[in-house]
Amino acid sequence: EMLSLGRSKPWPEALQALTGGTGMDATAIIDYFKPLNDWLVKYNKDNNFKVGWSGNGTVKQQAIKFVMWYQHEAEKVYNKDTHYQWNYSTNLTSHNADLAAQSSINTSAAIVALRQKGHSLRNVSINKEIDSELSVATYIPSSAGSPESKELVGVNNEMDKLYSTGKACNGTKCYSLNPDLDGILAKSRDYNELLFAWHGWRNGTGPHIKPYYKKYVSLMNTLAKASNYSDAGARWRARYGSDSKAFTDNLRKLWLQLEPFYKNLHAYVRKRLRQKYGADKVSRTGPVPAHLFGNMWAQSWINIYDLLVPYPKKQILDVTDELVKQGYTAKKIFEVADEFFVSLGGANPGFHEAVGDVISLSVTTPDHLRKIGLLKSTEDDQESAINYLMLQALDKIAFLPFGYLVDQWRWKVFDGTISPENYNKGWWELRTKYQGIVPPVPRTENDFDPGAKYHIPGGTPYIRYFISYIIQFQFQKALCKAAGNTKPLYLCSVYQSKEAGKKLADMLKLGSSKPWEDAMEAITGQREMDASAIVEYFKPLDDWLTEQNKGEVI
Repeated sequence: EMLSLGRSKPWPEALQALTGGTGMDATAIIDYFKPLNDWLVKYNKDNNFKVGWSGNGTVKQQAIKFVMWYQHEAEKVYNKDTHYQWNYSTNLTSHNADLAAQSSINTSAAIVALRQKGHSLRNVSINKEIDSELSVATYIPSSAGSPESKELVGVNNEMDKLYSTGKACNGTKCYSLNPDLDGILAKSRDYNELLFAWHGWRNGTGPHIKPYYKKYVSLMNTLAKASNYSDAGARWRARYGSDSKAFTDNLRKLWLQLEPFYKNLHAYVRKRLRQKYGADKVSRTGPVPAHLFGNMWAQSWINIYDLLVPYPKKQILDVTDELVKQGYTAKKIFEVADEFFVSLGGANPGFHEAVGDVISLSVTTPDHLRKIGLLKSTEDDQESAINYLMLQALDKIAFLPFGYLVDQWRWKVFDGTISPENYNKGWWELRTKYQGIVPPVPRTENDFDPGAKYHIPGGTPYIRYFISYIIQFQFQKALCKAAGNTKPLYLCSVYQSKEAGKKLADMLKLGSSKPWEDAMEAITGQREMDASAIVEYFKPLDDWLTEQNKGEVI
């Protein structure tokens, strides 16, 4: 009726035809947005936001706008650098190395320039969340642009180049780490062939990297001290809170919770390896030669599962053949993984190590593999369960001491406890103490075996992996509880649980805007890292190993 009037009547009459009134009124738009307005009122009150734009509110609004602007601009800078680093990692030419090195320098300078634009706002306080983001967006290290920073970029690139181009040579034939040497260690069961791969890789990398690593340590410490840290290790640990001793004490507590189970697993594996290679190669009571675990660093033992499987005639959860048979491609694997996240309510691309790993705990359960058609067996007895838990333990438990010791060594190097003259000695003392392994051939300080692990020359902190391998089970237990799971923890899958998805989303939404304890509490209800969930998950296997190891030296 209103539209039929066209322009033949004054607009108040057209308005009356539709609304019954001749005057414009804002009550409808207020009514429409009332739920949002109520939420905004509460949010602004809870966060002490000043409503309006007079007085100090102007500075606070500037700070908020700067944080948003910085995040947008910094993302573009880092994205551009990622392309250069990726090009070099996938095409190791001198040209790409030069471009990657220059990009690192340019990126550091660009980020400093962005932060300088908001440096005058660095002391503005709004609320915990924004204050945390603002501190990052305005932080300019005193060493920024220093000669040491530029020199460190060059040293890092040299170590990266030496590691990436490392080879193990046998006469005129040379082997790269992947797929050649990794393949030998995973598939060969010949003692001497395994020794060649293990020894050759270390000869081809460590000694060449060591001179640069000494310089790296010196530069890292210089830059750390310029930022008021005692050494580079202290600077790294500060990411986990201001109390460095409390953090390291907590790590030690976690390791001591898990050490008995690791030693139980180690004793079982040692017995099986002794049966395979002979008592002259593998001691009944001592540490095991490091090259026999199916992995270059003995950090995962999953590749020798065929030697260790508890019940060979029962269900074994290796779906590789089925993946090949069903024509799985990288794209299809991604789509299956993506569907899992969607089943929880939607994925966040920024999740860290533990978040991805906690999902894998559900994905690899027998029930879930059956649901997606990758496992045909319907066996669900105790022997099959032990096979499954053994497979998981060879990945999750075998890794723990290595994940713990890498930065124990590095922190000691940074603070001078381990001197350059004892780099290799200190490395093997820790590996024997925690992993129960020894080098299969004599080592000297002419060797630099830490350099055979990428994260050492790559300068990547490693304790994060130790933490993630523990808290993923803490997360899993909380998600399973939210999903209403009644099965043993090792059989729980949170697939299609919106309740578990909400728990996960609530934590992910916090990003880095809150202390990690807040994120932990959001998903688990606890503010401390705790190993009780991983102990619970593997308890059936630990009990079984105790029986199997009777008569063995633990």
